[in-house]
Amino acid sequence: MAATTCILVVDDQPALQASIGLTLELAGYTVAMATDGIEAIEVLEARRIDLIIADIAMPRMDGHELCRRVRMHSRWGTLPFLFLTARAPESECGDNQGCGPNAYLLKPIQPEDLLSAIQHHLEPAQSRAV
Repeated sequence: MAATTCILVVDDQPALQASIGLTLELAGYTVAMATDGIEAIEVLEARRIDLIIADIAMPRMDGHELCRRVRMHSRWGTLPFLFLTARAPESECGDNQGCGPNAYLLKPIQPEDLLSAIQHHLEPAQSRAV
């Protein structure tokens, strides 16, 4: 099922974005990329996305605002949304600031830990879609 699953990676660091993208592609996922929240919204409007991995600190639209907009949208509101951040969750979004991510993953993350987190959050979403 991973071959048809599309993951949106939102990060303004090209090297990290490329590394995560390669890990996901090697695991059989389709990958879409965006460098900030504004580009991510454009991708979401243009294609089907099954899960979002986003950095928090980005230019133009940060991860918190992206997550809020995704959660408020009728079509995207239930998408699994994972923050990949260098900071502990409490320092970033202790009250979730209304953003409601499914999980926080701390940078640097090992490929197997990333893939495990993705699978953990995709399984319930895929069973709801059936």
